[in-house]
Amino acid sequence: GMIVSTMGYLLRSRVGEDIAIFGATVGVATLTGAVLGVRWIASLVGAPALGALGDRFGRGTTAAVYFVTGGVALLLVSVTTGVPALVVGVATFLVCATGIQVLLYAEAGVRGSRAIVAFVTGADLGGASGPLLAWSVVQTDLPQASIPLIGGVLYLLGAALVRWALRPN
Repeated sequence: GMIVSTMGYLLRSRVGEDIAIFGATVGVATLTGAVLGVRWIASLVGAPALGALGDRFGRGTTAAVYFVTGGVALLLVSVTTGVPALVVGVATFLVCATGIQVLLYAEAGVRGSRAIVAFVTGADLGGASGPLLAWSVVQTDLPQASIPLIGGVLYLLGAALVRWALRPN
């Protein structure tokens, strides 16, 4: 919620209304759509491979790796100023988010209705509170880097939580 809802703002704060890419002028809305499109491409093409890694190495371990990788990617976005770093960092985060979703849905399906309720509730809570938190950063005039910084820290906390919640019985 935090990153997706503010992607246009984050890009505009770094490039203005448009940017020259390979000699062509690309507007911030087009660039925002391209970056956010990574999530859908990852879901369509990468989700089976991301899930297979969970089957191979364990869903809990693999989900924790995806959380840590996504969190570190956002932390790097928060300390860099270039557009390529933002695009690569957010794309990495979105691929990791896809892997997490695949693995947590699979785990919830194995563990039953209580796990599904917990997962969906957590996802809804994050989806609803993320944009509110991110746009509160904007409204209080904190640096735009605070958005991926907070997102990265929350993702790293998610890694610890998923390792605890999906520990072997």
